[in-house]
Order: sequence, then structure tokens, then C-alpha cells
Amino acid sequence: FGDDDLSGFRGLVLDLSYRPVNVVCWKRAICLEFMEKADVLEYYDQTVSSPSGSFYIPAVLRVPQLLQVVKRRRVKHCLSRKNILFRDGFSCQYCSSEDDLTIDHVIPASRGGKWEWENLGNCML
Repeated sequence: FGDDDLSGFRGLVLDLSYRPVNVVCWKRAICLEFMEKADVLEYYDQTVSSPSGSFYIPAVLRVPQLLQVVKRRRVKHCLSRKNILFRDGFSCQYCSSEDDLTIDHVIPASRGGKWEWENLGNCML
């Protein structure tokens, strides 16, 4: 098998509580096992060969809690009515009412106010 033939093999990385934290390529999965930074819970039937031997490809790995395998990306929330309501705690920004909410522009659209996070808020009808 060449590298292209193995590109579909991925390792699922779990934390100590068996929660998924990342998916890594087969090379990284083998490195985590070889460097003893992860315990392999399951292997693929596929092996890869190197000058020092043949290795099964890890399919599921568990890492100690202190090891940071993945740097979590900050999720950018899309600008939507639902997300504006969520951001503002489903309440009017003027009177704290939770009834009949609409989205209101701080600077009105008729005066050039844009549909942007900083210019939108929840308002009671």
C-alpha cells in the first residue's frame, strides 16, 4: 500500500472519559501509540511496513487528560435571528421582557444600519 491507498484510514482520539476529541490521520495515530502518548483501544486490519517492522493502524485511541492533541477552533456563529435571541438570553434588551421578541437595529436600516452583531438586539414588539 502507498500513502494514497492509506489516506482513508483515520484514528478516533478519545479523552479519559471516552469522549471524542479529535480525528487524526493514520500516521499521527501510529506516532501517538509509538511515543506512548495514547492507548490503542482498537486497530484496523490493515498494516503498514517500515524498515523496523510492520504495524497495525490504530483506529481508536485514548489519550490522558493532560495531553492536548487538538487545539479547539473557535466556532464562529453565523448571524441569525436565533443566534441573536440566544446571545441576548431570549429577552428584550430594553425592558427584559421575554414576550413577542423581534430583532431591532440600533441604527435603523433606513439610516444605513447594517445587519451586524453590534447593531442588532432583541426588542419587544
